[in-house]
Amino acid sequence: RDSKPVTKYGVKDKDVLLLVAKMNVYVKQGPDGKKKGPVATTSDEPVSKLKKKISKKLSIPAKDLKYLKKGKTPLSRHKRAVGQYGVKDKDVLTAKPALITVTVVTPEGKKVTIRKVDPSDPVSKLKKKVQDKTGIKPDKQILKTKKDDKPLDSDSKPVTKYGVKDKDVLKLVAKMNVYVKQGPDGK
Repeated sequence: RDSKPVTKYGVKDKDVLLLVAKMNVYVKQGPDGKKKGPVATTSDEPVSKLKKKISKKLSIPAKDLKYLKKGKTPLSRHKRAVGQYGVKDKDVLTAKPALITVTVVTPEGKKVTIRKVDPSDPVSKLKKKVQDKTGIKPDKQILKTKKDDKPLDSDSKPVTKYGVKDKDVLKLVAKMNVYVKQGPDGK
């Protein structure tokens, strides 16, 4: 909107100018998250500064987030400009939450710690980790939240759909096959 010639700003023949674009980006947490925003940024803004803005707006510690451009390219270099990752106006960045640790209480009362659980992983993946620690096969497991006894009943849903957070405790109930033998009198 400035009508002054560029020479008034000291620009000379063959100078290279950097075009800085103002933009708004949106953020969603995890693959099933809702889009939040907008967050104002510029193409030359460092990733670290954008992370701070997003962190403040969404109340998530910046160090706990891994940003992805449309789920593909991680914005991992903090000093690099947002525009260098190809981020454009109205893009949606996915914030991948930090890994969590959960404790599982077995039917015998033994506490088993499961580390490096991605909250966006399906319940089936958590059950596989429980099997590695307990020896109980996933199809024989019923995992329940300890606080409200709610079962994690769909193996395909992400762990976060059941409200599981870092340091939560889950109860493990083992499914058992019970066979009834009838006596000679049919009972």
